[in-house]
Amino acid sequence: MKNDPFSTTFGGHPIWLPFDPLDPLNAARWLRDLELTLPVDADARRRTPLFGAQSASTPLTHGPADRAFAAVAEAALGVTRAAMLSLHSPRVFCACALLAQGASRPLIMALCRWKSEASLDIYARLQPEDYVWWVNRMASASVTNVHATNLPFLRADNLLARAVHDIA
Repeated sequence: MKNDPFSTTFGGHPIWLPFDPLDPLNAARWLRDLELTLPVDADARRRTPLFGAQSASTPLTHGPADRAFAAVAEAALGVTRAAMLSLHSPRVFCACALLAQGASRPLIMALCRWKSEASLDIYARLQPEDYVWWVNRMASASVTNVHATNLPFLRADNLLARAVHDIA
């Protein structure tokens, strides 16, 4: 993949996709169907890209993949909606959905295959309803703001006088 072309970052961490034969959008199901439709011999699998371009041995690169996605999106959704989407949109959706479910920042980065927190800061967006929920929680919170700089200054002789007064 483009963010790890030599498998130095994610190579030891495969992507695990749950299989659901009844879900028409299930990625594992589509990959199974692709493999059954265009089988690749076991010996050739390491040398054969999962998604080929002009030939089975030529990997589909970002440019042609992006153009194909745009054409399919436009045909399915219309020009206006398709213009709002890209091949990157599913990763943004995943980051937002994981954030809404309470996933930790490192987990979101791992599942979305981001190397830097900068990507996470850009794409893992808090949903409006979650934002409102947190604002409401904030408004109803009981906060005691005690900090050493906010405490009154007490001189030692005043403390001693108070202690003697409390004893007497």
